[in-house]
Amino acid sequence: MPCGSYCLYNQQFIKCRSNWTAYILGVVIAAILALVIILTFLCCFNNSFYTTSIQVGAWLLTRSDKRRAFQVKRHNKITGRNDQVKFREFSVPNNDLMNKIIDTRLALRKDVNGDEPLYGDIIYKERNEGETNMNYEPKNLLKPRTKPSLPELPPRTNSSQSRCVYYTGHDANMYLLACLFIVCLSGTLTHACDKVLYLSSKGTVCVKDKCQPIDTYMTTITQGQVICFNDINGDMLKLRIKKGTHISRYTKLYKTCSYNVTTTRWYNCKGSGACWEGNRCTVNYELNTLSRVTKEPHGYGCQIDSLGCDVYCHYTSRCVWYRWQVNPDYSNCGLVYAKSSELWIVEIETTYRGIKKVVTLNSNTPFVNMETMMPSTALNIPLVINTFTYERPASRPTMLSYKGKYYGVVASALNMPQENIIGDLQISLDTAQSIVFSEVHLPCSTAGCIVSCTTKEPALNRLTSNSPYLLSKDDFRTVVSESENWVSRNEDVTGTVTISFGSVQLKELVVIDAKCRINIIMTSACDGCLDKPFAVMSSDKMTTDGAVEYISNCTWDVPFFQCSNEPYIAKQLSSNKNCRVEIPKLNQTLDFDFEYIFRGEISSMRSIQSESFADIAANIGTDPNFWGSLVSSLTMMLSLTTIGTMLIKLGRLGVLSIAKESQKRPDLVIIPRLFSFMT
Repeated sequence: MPCGSYCLYNQQFIKCRSNWTAYILGVVIAAILALVIILTFLCCFNNSFYTTSIQVGAWLLTRSDKRRAFQVKRHNKITGRNDQVKFREFSVPNNDLMNKIIDTRLALRKDVNGDEPLYGDIIYKERNEGETNMNYEPKNLLKPRTKPSLPELPPRTNSSQSRCVYYTGHDANMYLLACLFIVCLSGTLTHACDKVLYLSSKGTVCVKDKCQPIDTYMTTITQGQVICFNDINGDMLKLRIKKGTHISRYTKLYKTCSYNVTTTRWYNCKGSGACWEGNRCTVNYELNTLSRVTKEPHGYGCQIDSLGCDVYCHYTSRCVWYRWQVNPDYSNCGLVYAKSSELWIVEIETTYRGIKKVVTLNSNTPFVNMETMMPSTALNIPLVINTFTYERPASRPTMLSYKGKYYGVVASALNMPQENIIGDLQISLDTAQSIVFSEVHLPCSTAGCIVSCTTKEPALNRLTSNSPYLLSKDDFRTVVSESENWVSRNEDVTGTVTISFGSVQLKELVVIDAKCRINIIMTSACDGCLDKPFAVMSSDKMTTDGAVEYISNCTWDVPFFQCSNEPYIAKQLSSNKNCRVEIPKLNQTLDFDFEYIFRGEISSMRSIQSESFADIAANIGTDPNFWGSLVSSLTMMLSLTTIGTMLIKLGRLGVLSIAKESQKRPDLVIIPRLFSFMT
């Protein structure tokens, strides 16, 4: 798995989400719980289970005896005779079960004939193969109760002593090995890490283990200055800083609107209806008559009112229940953006042999090959902007787009509304359009059964047309992309640029093109968040490491793709859903699909009261996969264990074989030996 086994960061991405971890954890915990329950049962309730097995076995083996006794009893009643009931002879290899059967048969004989003979007098012999007479002579052999062949039992323990059986030797080792095996299955959580490290601390360029020094020339250019260079052919290259720009990118977070408050009420005179009990008129009490579920923020309450109302009350007071609701004004809304990144752009104008070109460098790509400026020289000499020093424009971390204008104001964080600032009411950008308000409880009062609830004025209504926070609309550029969730603010700046040039000694440096196959491990994108879409890249079939140029319909923050043994991240700056990258030197085309996941969810605010341990425990384990696997696995394991144990017990008692044969041939005597070796 390229993303690792399980971590909270990976759970945010669909392609890296591990739903099997909670499922497997539930199965493992269920296995441990089942083992504990089974061992506890075998330790402390084995005698009860054995007794139940004896009773079930006796019931299975004496069903035909009860039918025979019923038939004889009915026959005697009809004929007026007193024929004796007798049962077929059989034996089981368990003394306790045999004693239980003897007691049952003697009780049936007493119920039918009223006598209590010896057990040997109420059974008949096995029928010979050629015998056809149905009158069987009773077996005169007295079969006394057999004593159990078990060793002497330990003395009975009182209730204060432990009834558990302690296993030693081989049994204890088996249980210990089983527990260790289950614990080993639980495993440990692992975390996926991507590491791409490039160091250059001594002014050298290193390829694997070989390093070569490179001489450079550094100079400073201020806007308006011109620097000239003579090439090897005697032609002159002129460089001039044409323009500097500071760019701030803002991501859309939520919608904020103006709002109003509405109320509804219901009342009863004191001593009648819901006002009969005083505990129904309390703060935040929700009356069923007013209860209504809406996505708009709302709340409930009740107050005792003693002023006059439109209905006469004998006790001159009444309970007034109310419901308040905050209603957004969707015709008066704005969009709140948060700053996601900043960078600078420098445009360098070059003049060479009468041809002017403009080279654009930025924070992500601060270098260019001078061969593009002087094609005839074929010199592979880089030009690098080391620093761009300028006065950074003041900007706020959030911005408001309202009625076609932009305001640099401080706004509430997503899902954290604050009163008296922009964002006191927030609406999510997804289809659900969830709403959250800055207040959980509005102060309300009642007078004459009239309810009045008050709140602060919407912050959006206090913006003025000439606000000092108003920004120039010309500075902003709405980025048209498939997600359409961010804007860019471009501000012209004046500064000083420090440029470095590689010396002519670079002609001695041999550059080998990188050769590999580049793969896409995963992509990630989100709406309602501050993260840029990115792709995790890797390479294989690598013969030479290095960097390769690419052509793409999207804008990326990396100038090259890499042939490297380590995975690396390439961020997309254009926020498109589909990107294509062509790498001519590798003869390879890559298609990127970005699935945007909405992460700007908004949840309604609630009041927090004192919480008990039970309340905290109720919030643990909210993953349905965990509980589903835990319950189903535990139920299945315990059911299979119970059924299997019962079948083994009955098999050891010989009940199954006797019951099966007695159904086929009721007159046949069966003495089971199949399971005798297990006793």
